[in-house]
Amino acid sequence: MPAHRSAQTLVFALALGVATTALAAEPTEQMRRWGQLFRPASVPSIVGKGWIEFETGPDDYGLTHRGWRMDDDAEQLQILTWEGELQRFRKPKPGVTRPEVEKVERDPNGKIVSLKIRHDQDPGFMTAWDIEECDFTEMCEHQLKGWPPAIDVSFLNRADQFAYDKKDAIRSLVDSAKYAAYAFDLGEIEVANQLHKLARDQHKAYIEKYREAEQDLDQFLVEHQARELRTSAIRRGCAGISRGELLALWQQILSLPKNKLQPEADQMATSYQRLIEEDIDWEEPRGDEIESMPVDQQVAYWMHHLRDHNARQQTEPGMCNVLLVPTVPEGETAPPNPADELRKLGTAAIPVLIEHMDDTRPTRCFGYWRIASDDDIHLLTYGDCCVQIFEAIANKRIYRRKTTTSYPSTDGQAADCKAKAAAWWQEQQP
Repeated sequence: MPAHRSAQTLVFALALGVATTALAAEPTEQMRRWGQLFRPASVPSIVGKGWIEFETGPDDYGLTHRGWRMDDDAEQLQILTWEGELQRFRKPKPGVTRPEVEKVERDPNGKIVSLKIRHDQDPGFMTAWDIEECDFTEMCEHQLKGWPPAIDVSFLNRADQFAYDKKDAIRSLVDSAKYAAYAFDLGEIEVANQLHKLARDQHKAYIEKYREAEQDLDQFLVEHQARELRTSAIRRGCAGISRGELLALWQQILSLPKNKLQPEADQMATSYQRLIEEDIDWEEPRGDEIESMPVDQQVAYWMHHLRDHNARQQTEPGMCNVLLVPTVPEGETAPPNPADELRKLGTAAIPVLIEHMDDTRPTRCFGYWRIASDDDIHLLTYGDCCVQIFEAIANKRIYRRKTTTSYPSTDGQAADCKAKAAAWWQEQQP
């Protein structure tokens, strides 16, 4: 063989070797990135941790949870959830039985509206029942075989079928990537590579089927993870978890690679930090002191507690009415509604309400498009609540919704509402 041909062959062989090495390294590096995406930097390795499954809530109406057992003692359990959050759950105390459902209330369409629990029992929605150790490798194999199978939704109209199939395709794609990342972390390289290939194939099929703009798989997963964390922060915010935990969720979105939700996350993290600082400085008066306070102090008291008001939207479509006083079982008294207490104070509250109409601090009041959908869910701001309270006191409309999911803070009308309210208030002065 001529010398120059021999040299060319050697160069080609070396180039092929480099290319092959790069191709082999690419899945490895991608799975490593996915692991960092799905497991927060502050969370220890999952190596040596058990994969578990358990339920919360009443028997027959429980919610299933899966994740890595990160910490465990006699009283509580901490897991890294499938959604990538650290969550703590209570363990049942000795002799305590799982709650029972006494009555199920449904709407005309058959959807569960409420569950009545036996009066002497804790609903137990954060208590872990029936904890079981599971085989994670077996779960990976199920994913590779397409388990669980797709649910038959042929009874739905075409638009709803399309939406459901699309959502299911996203779920399966993301699950494949998560299984791949965790299998890689555990050293199950062969199954991790198979799952990695499955995720990439599913992503390609998704783009082609739903004709969405081409998006890198890594970025697709980042945006999805950010949405998952936002959904959890909104829903758990309404459910009452601590502001410190909520702050951590929004900060987790900020710690992800660049994504579309980071501007909102930055604003929410700043707001929760402010609320936490205000809570530290707050001195709670005794219950019997509140009604005897000067009216301006009563306004300040209920404005402070507006942050923990957790009114929920009652219909879909609909809106979250912050003045609605919830019904309670006969013989019980509903807890005070801070928004309604401000309404009762009348015009004395109006100057403060106007001042806070552009206040972006979140409350725990929950509005949504559809209760089962994570699209267009919101925690109402102080400003959103103040607009509703003002309209009830003044009997004057200053805000009209643009959509069935709109609030002043979400459609850019907070400043306009504040200006209209201030002008009206000025007109009332002698």
